[in-house]
Amino acid sequence: MGRARTLVLVVVALVLGSLVPLVPHYYIQPQQHEVGGVTLVTTYQGAEDSRYVRLQLVGVPTFRSYGELLEYVQRALRMYTSVASGLTPTYGLVVELVGEVATLRAVATVVPVATPAPTYAKSEVRYSRTNVQVEGVDELDVVKTDGRLIAVASGRVVYLVDASSKEVVGRLEFSGGVVGLFLSGGRLAVVVQDVYPPLRLVLPELVAVPIPAGTPNTTVVVVDVGNASKPEVLLRVQVTGGLVGSRLLNGYVYLVLSQPLTGGTLPVVNGNPVAVESVGVVEEVPESYTNILVVDLSTLRYTVYSFLTGSGSWVYMSPSRLYVAHTSRLSIYRAYVKFLEVVSKYVPAEVASEVGRYLSVGDVAKAMESLRGYLSSLDENSLENLVARVNEELSKQVAVDETTFYVFGVSGLSLEFLRSFKVPGTVLDQFSMEELGRYFVVSTTVTPLVVKAYLVRVLPATPPRGGGAITVVNYYRGTTTTVTVAPGTGGGTGEVAPWVGVGVEPAGETENCVFTVDLDSGRVAGSLRGLATGERIYAARLIGNTLYLVTFRQVDPLFAIDLRNPEEPRVLGFLKVLGFSEYLHPVAPGRLLGVGVEGGYLKVSLYDVEDPGRMEEVSKVLISCSHSPVLADHKAITVDREYSYVYLPITSYCTYPPAGGLAVLKFGRDRLEFVRLLEHPNAIRSLYIGRELYSISASEVRVYTLPELEYLTSIKLS
Repeated sequence: MGRARTLVLVVVALVLGSLVPLVPHYYIQPQQHEVGGVTLVTTYQGAEDSRYVRLQLVGVPTFRSYGELLEYVQRALRMYTSVASGLTPTYGLVVELVGEVATLRAVATVVPVATPAPTYAKSEVRYSRTNVQVEGVDELDVVKTDGRLIAVASGRVVYLVDASSKEVVGRLEFSGGVVGLFLSGGRLAVVVQDVYPPLRLVLPELVAVPIPAGTPNTTVVVVDVGNASKPEVLLRVQVTGGLVGSRLLNGYVYLVLSQPLTGGTLPVVNGNPVAVESVGVVEEVPESYTNILVVDLSTLRYTVYSFLTGSGSWVYMSPSRLYVAHTSRLSIYRAYVKFLEVVSKYVPAEVASEVGRYLSVGDVAKAMESLRGYLSSLDENSLENLVARVNEELSKQVAVDETTFYVFGVSGLSLEFLRSFKVPGTVLDQFSMEELGRYFVVSTTVTPLVVKAYLVRVLPATPPRGGGAITVVNYYRGTTTTVTVAPGTGGGTGEVAPWVGVGVEPAGETENCVFTVDLDSGRVAGSLRGLATGERIYAARLIGNTLYLVTFRQVDPLFAIDLRNPEEPRVLGFLKVLGFSEYLHPVAPGRLLGVGVEGGYLKVSLYDVEDPGRMEEVSKVLISCSHSPVLADHKAITVDREYSYVYLPITSYCTYPPAGGLAVLKFGRDRLEFVRLLEHPNAIRSLYIGRELYSISASEVRVYTLPELEYLTSIKLS
């Protein structure tokens, strides 16, 4: 036994040793960054870092060991990966037993001594914040300021610009692409995305688990920028998964990541598997891990939770709850289940019984294999009749796409899964959902769907030229005949029996809906359905107790929906105007700004919504053949209420080369007008500090006076 144990440890050491040269950038090797002319060398922090707080999940089933978790993942993969072929999976979980399984020792919760951030003098001047959905809940963006420092993310680099001296005083370079920043209390949190190289993890149970090449990972790097000319890297935390969304609340960064189950891998933090007691089951048949990283910017403590769920699509956060939305259409897996349930009514009892037995354990592949044995015995007419009867019944079972919401209670590092609920339809973006007291308001576009069976006829394969077939020449009494035999045909005719496939297709026009969900029970408390049939939602915004909703097909209906009684939402009024708005923003009481498109023009509208039953488009500005990033990202717009200015980065394709810059619009009670285009190619953001306006691109910052809009200077970033 001792010799066997020694052999196991040798094998583990060899495996681990083989990993080191493969991944020098992600583990072990020091990280080097040049900051303001100074090279910083920081060692990557492993999962045994005392700042990593391991917390037991509450509210969901968890696992006793990694082996148990991997078995669960393997079952989910088997259900999803082999439906269409009807065969056992050709890929899925890859596990190597390196030695005998050992019991995983209990991991105690680590609570290190707090090391608060140093006292930081805040700027006294006015400055703009990132345009966010919920007041007090900051959102990740590529540009941040605190009134004295401007941080700009450009590719793999973050530039630190001193607003007083108007010069770049620091530069941070990263191994992956920087997707966004947070700036709070003199500390900058940089979120970086990259992919893993192929490698294997060796678990405490002495099982090696692969991380497939290309697995996305997200890193948070916390940098002290109290002295921007000498920034100091304080913490690096890397977690598997692609970024779904992120928020900053009360000094805590919350990152929501989605990691596919494909390959049978595990969620990983700093090169080690996430603590097994922090992994919980939410969906019985999950599609991915939802990994949530929480970092305390003050003490630098962090923790990671992982939930087996559907893949995340959007994030919404209030001061007390975090919501992750997962939108899915009728999956091909569920489509096959529906087909098998219906077809079982039209086949012999013994076939139906066998199909039902496999369905009861979720093995759709085996169920299809059993059914195909019977279908192959039917002649073509009988098969056509069977498919027609099945489709007639399936056409009556209309399904809709749906969105699942996973709700978490948040308090600092603590995260608790509260519940999940579903509503019909798909959400457009984060503005399609918002809290209203004890209710959650969701706007969706619903598409009706049906499952359909197809009779597939396969033509006989044509033997390829040049060695793809065997040619036999027969000579008999002066007569020569040539026969070509394709390998594998058995000398037959080459005909292939027809077979039945299953798909999903639309069954009618779309409709738009509003649902209110009681957060105490998770039930749908109120609904409003059938809005703008045949159209889809382009924009949504909840302001007070009124939800404004834009749908579009030919004209732009702006709906005002009364939610004073959330359990009985009702339409107060609607306004039809040309074009459509893709973003709505309140600029004053009773006034709503809309940014969208009309007839090839970039359109900015000012709506009078003081009486939602009699709304009016009181003014609008059209900018020819132009585009703005605001159409896809609300964080690109800046509203300056002191000077009644709206700053809008645009690119105009009316000229060659295209002209770009910052469009400045002035809004009043009943008028919106174009003031000036501040030329700046590829401008993506703007901000103001005191009486200065900053137009920002990935390579340059241009500064103007306020309110005169006179050019002051430029700051080169590269």
